[in-house]
Amino acid sequence: MANSNPNNDADIAHIAGNAPAHVKRAMSDHRPLLGNRFKEHIPGPIFFEVIQDRFRTTEVSIVGGSDGVLEARVVVELDVEEDMLNGKGEMHTGCSASLIDMGSTLPLHALAIAKGIEQYVSVSQTMNVMYHSPARLGDKLKLINTTIILEGDAHSAKTEIWNASRGGLVASGSQIKMVPSRLPPQKL
Repeated sequence: MANSNPNNDADIAHIAGNAPAHVKRAMSDHRPLLGNRFKEHIPGPIFFEVIQDRFRTTEVSIVGGSDGVLEARVVVELDVEEDMLNGKGEMHTGCSASLIDMGSTLPLHALAIAKGIEQYVSVSQTMNVMYHSPARLGDKLKLINTTIILEGDAHSAKTEIWNASRGGLVASGSQIKMVPSRLPPQKL
């Protein structure tokens, strides 16, 4: 789906975790999952696309919980760059919220793919974000994204943003997602 050679495991060799190879391949290039779906109407980059293109997937796992419900975990890393900063030289809280929005969507896609769901599309319904400590230019961030549930109409996940350079939790959050109404794209 997200890779030009679906049988090439060399491009996913760096991705830890127990997820099947086809799920890891899909998570190794998240652009088809998070990117602009309406390029014919919106030709330029969409909000946050430049930053999410810097995600490096390092782990994809699918595990069964004690209640028999499957859970997905997708870990991505990226470095804090200038386009993520506020006027104080720290990562902007809006950037943290967007990282949580995009990051928490990844395990929902991973679990949908693992379950054989052909096309998974969702939109944010609610998000809760907590800010713990600042991240600064050059810090390496590790986003640990885990599903809470993907059953029926219940779609939710959580994200922790860790500072892998200096230690500490930068921000954490959870969101509930829903299947969007099917509206035709508007012409701009």
